Amino acid sequence: MRPIVECTNVTKSYAPREHLSNLSGWQAWCRLRMGTRRREPFDALKNVSFSVHPGEAVAVIGENGSGKTTLLKLIAGISEPSAGSIAVGGRVGSLLEVGAGFHPEMTGRENIFLSGAILGMTRKQLEERVEQIAQFSELDEFLDVPVKFYSSGMFVRLGFSVAIHCLPEVLLLDEILAVGDEHFQKKCIRAIEAFLQDGGTILYVSHDFRSVRMLCPRALVLSDSELIFEGETEGAISKYHHRLWQKHHVGPGIPTETVYRNRFGNFDARILNVRILDGQGSSKREFDIGDTLQVEVDYRVERPIGESTLGLITRDTGGNLLHSCSTVLMGTEIPTTIGEHRVRFGLSQMNLRVGLYDITVALSSSIVSTHFPHDWRKYIYDIWYRMDTFQILPSQMEAKRCDGFADIGVHWA
Repeated sequence: MRPIVECTNVTKSYAPREHLSNLSGWQAWCRLRMGTRRREPFDALKNVSFSVHPGEAVAVIGENGSGKTTLLKLIAGISEPSAGSIAVGGRVGSLLEVGAGFHPEMTGRENIFLSGAILGMTRKQLEERVEQIAQFSELDEFLDVPVKFYSSGMFVRLGFSVAIHCLPEVLLLDEILAVGDEHFQKKCIRAIEAFLQDGGTILYVSHDFRSVRMLCPRALVLSDSELIFEGETEGAISKYHHRLWQKHHVGPGIPTETVYRNRFGNFDARILNVRILDGQGSSKREFDIGDTLQVEVDYRVERPIGESTLGLITRDTGGNLLHSCSTVLMGTEIPTTIGEHRVRFGLSQMNLRVGLYDITVALSSSIVSTHFPHDWRKYIYDIWYRMDTFQILPSQMEAKRCDGFADIGVHWA
């Protein structure tokens, strides 16, 4: 099957700021006075190559300024690459910025016809869909109001409604769920899922990893304008977090070469192995609701350390914190003499709901748990972020009880 979107060695460079002759006298004076002219070209994207096939949903994740929106704008044809090529084999609908593509002096209804015409739709096609767009956006009473009076949430409602109803084959979405109320966000998710079931293709930019996991089996990771990962979504999110650790969580005295596989630290003590066990001490990954789960941690103290603590964090696949604890806060001392040691956490009655969960294990000076100093990074011996997973399986008893993150043991009287 031929790709519907194919980017080959795509680079997008922005030249130095405008020549002074293109500026007003006051602007030119300010630029010269303040020395704000950019002298070196800036690469928003560097040699990016990937392909997307019909029916795929692909997320694009990365830090702010990594090139995500620039990439979508190039695919949408809003701007052209400085080098390389982009081939798109179908009609593209996009929602890239709040209010993008709308004329502020025109009404919502007029902007529907304007946006649809830009997408290549006929007036008859748009007349057949304008009521659907109005109903989906829930802006019926504001449809004949100039959009310059719209809030950011109203812009998103109208923009997404136009994009999803104008028969696109490829849909480009940039942080659409970051604006708007919860009701409309859920409505967007359902519409996106229906679009994918009908064979549509989506490229989705978001920092909301819960929706990324829900919608996209595959993801791209951009960092410093370069594509650093392409593959399964979990691996992409792991790579993204790894890069964040490298760039932002490596403090003074912690060389970057000690950061790898979602973990960092000064490694005065090192986590050797982590095992997830059942109540009898046997290795296990799948549990029923109410089962006992144990986490066994082996670590080695390399150099003399003071009072220390082991911490355990449990999260769901959406990144929601479900539980955290540490030995020092629970009043338990761990061995700190040079050599290898073993500590076991016992989590009795795992009353979590059906789903996949991950654990993070941290070994540090106890000062991190008791005081959390501003220079906390230098007190981290070894933190292994989202290093393993376990699953709560569905059961007949569980299905008949309640919804939510956990079963908290409610009894009716």
